[in-house]
Amino acid sequence: VEPPALALLVETARKNRPEIVQLDKELLAADANLAAARAERRPVLSATASAGWSADIARDSNSQGDWLAGITLSWPLFDGGRSAADARIARANLAFTTAQRDALLISLTSELDLSRAQIVANRANVQASTEAVTAARAQLQLADARYAQGLGSQIELADAQTAVTTAEGNLVQAEFQVATAWAQLHRATAQ
Repeated sequence: VEPPALALLVETARKNRPEIVQLDKELLAADANLAAARAERRPVLSATASAGWSADIARDSNSQGDWLAGITLSWPLFDGGRSAADARIARANLAFTTAQRDALLISLTSELDLSRAQIVANRANVQASTEAVTAARAQLQLADARYAQGLGSQIELADAQTAVTTAEGNLVQAEFQVATAWAQLHRATAQ
């Protein structure tokens, strides 16, 4: 099976990798902090209201109710540069978090591309090893037939048997490398 396209793998990893999800949420928080820092210089309108009732213990008939309401508008004219500094800090935190996420995505894309390339290369190695096994078995049959007819030596037959064993071992190793590359790809996409 061919590995999926790199763009699809990166998109899958962005959704599944917890560290990327965490950095995306940190970006949202940093953006909200920037918006809050920019809002520090805006006017603030607040309203208060309260109601109460008190009874005179000596005279039960003189109960009193009272209420209070108020509106306050405040606008900070000078804060000593605090709001500008808060905005700069928030922009710096946003830039830092963005850089962290982008560096992680570059690293992840490189890891995914490497895993894809290893799968393709190892699959080609499996095909070559399969053909080598087929050729070694054919050589073994020829050496066996030559030996049976008295035209070949035991050394030639032993060499052919060794070539088959070596080719089969190489095939197993190539299949293992393909499986390892697939496992690395699945780990990188967090599937």
